[in-house]
Amino acid sequence: MRFLTNSIQNLTCELWTRLNDYTRLNGIGKPLPVNLWQNNWRNLRFLQNFTIFAEQTVILSVFLFTNIAVVTAADSFEQSAATAKARQKLLLVYFSLDEGSTLQQKDVPQSEIITAGGTAKRGSVRQVNYYGNNKSYVITANLAPIQSQRFIDKLPTVCQKFDSEILSSDTSKKLLGDYVLCRLTTDSPRFSEEQFAEMCGLPGIAIIDYRDKDAAYYGEVVSVFPFLDGEPYTQDEFNTILTLPAGTLTQRTIIYAVRNHAENPASANSEISPLVIKEASGHAEYMARTKVQGHQNFDARFKRIAAEMGTYEVSEVCAESWRGEPLLQAAIGCVRAWRTSPGHWRGVSAENKFYGYDIKHSENGTWYATGIFVK
Repeated sequence: MRFLTNSIQNLTCELWTRLNDYTRLNGIGKPLPVNLWQNNWRNLRFLQNFTIFAEQTVILSVFLFTNIAVVTAADSFEQSAATAKARQKLLLVYFSLDEGSTLQQKDVPQSEIITAGGTAKRGSVRQVNYYGNNKSYVITANLAPIQSQRFIDKLPTVCQKFDSEILSSDTSKKLLGDYVLCRLTTDSPRFSEEQFAEMCGLPGIAIIDYRDKDAAYYGEVVSVFPFLDGEPYTQDEFNTILTLPAGTLTQRTIIYAVRNHAENPASANSEISPLVIKEASGHAEYMARTKVQGHQNFDARFKRIAAEMGTYEVSEVCAESWRGEPLLQAAIGCVRAWRTSPGHWRGVSAENKFYGYDIKHSENGTWYATGIFVK
């Protein structure tokens, strides 16, 4: 069956390639001479319909994750990425933990087990590149969810539940129209790549953006959502993931944490301003570099925004994570910290015309978050 699947995929890719050479499919092919087009219209239409059918057969089999033709080979990632590039879409990579698969966890000496929030938790030393930091840090990542073999044994069931109840729902299928879907297991060599380090060794979802070649994050991982708490994401959470605005990994993660909060704060429901998010990123980077949380140099940010946007209603919130937390946990923790402060929460909850969020990592293992709002 795998041979049949691969054969269909190879044939599909070859046929699509030849069609792209003679049509304007996806806007990247060459025009076909009119007389030749007229003479070969029926043949071309048959060929196109056949390749569409073959491609949809493969995609549908992957999407439904049946036992008939699930593509799990390492090269399916490259093929899916090529499709996403050609169609200018997002690539959603679903790393599942099937029965018999293994987690790629790395034990560390007792001396390297970190303390976060007063509780000792097992960690793993990893080399991680964060977009925008312009350097790599060796950090100790807090893998708090991995506390027992019972938790690990539960993960295949969690993945099966996510497959059957969330990923295959009608709501998800509609939202996934903007995505190319690739399914790999945690046994895949891809899973251990540096770009997926924030998966924390857990099954879950990663998203790569191939929509805009001019974007600084084109071809970069822009979302990571491991199954942190031993439960699959709910439909509402998955909807939030699939509808996040364009941005970097750190920007989209902190925006997810805001949008997904139980009280539905409104600050991240307005329009992202390139200027505002640039200022938020710059200040988060400044705090990470100095390892000090605060509103340093806010007057300068205020004046730049006011001069550009013609408004004097600008506000800002800042927060920092526990040392050693991975990105998603840190972002959620920063939003929880804002919730404990009435002043900060008023800014996070209020409706605005424009907003910008970002969170940056310091070499001391702490994340620093900034949100700026313009009314």
